[in-house]
Amino acid sequence: RRARFAALDSLLFIASSASVASAALASALEDVATDTRVKVNAMQMRPDTTNRPGFTRVAVRVIGVADVAGLAAFLHAVDGGDRYLAVREIAVSQPEPGAADSKPEMLRIDVLVEGLGFIQPETVK
Repeated sequence: RRARFAALDSLLFIASSASVASAALASALEDVATDTRVKVNAMQMRPDTTNRPGFTRVAVRVIGVADVAGLAAFLHAVDGGDRYLAVREIAVSQPEPGAADSKPEMLRIDVLVEGLGFIQPETVK
């Protein structure tokens, strides 16, 4: 059992609480956003409200600005990364539809990403 759990260690957000696991997911998404040239304007953590040992879902809403290539790279990194992550919601809008052709097209994105966390039994009080 311990060997199987150790193999999952790099795939899950192992933490002492759901809030800490959500913060770890937010940090990982911040790194992905930086690597894919997505400018993050806000992040909203949505941890599971129950704080019992075991598996839990954690979610983070990422609100930002990117071009089409940056958005595609972000989604590919989230979906194809080495963690158990899933995009649950996505909203894309163009803030300036009448912008000049010489100006790069930027999109406003709102993406809800869910991950799988594990709350360690010995640290829950």
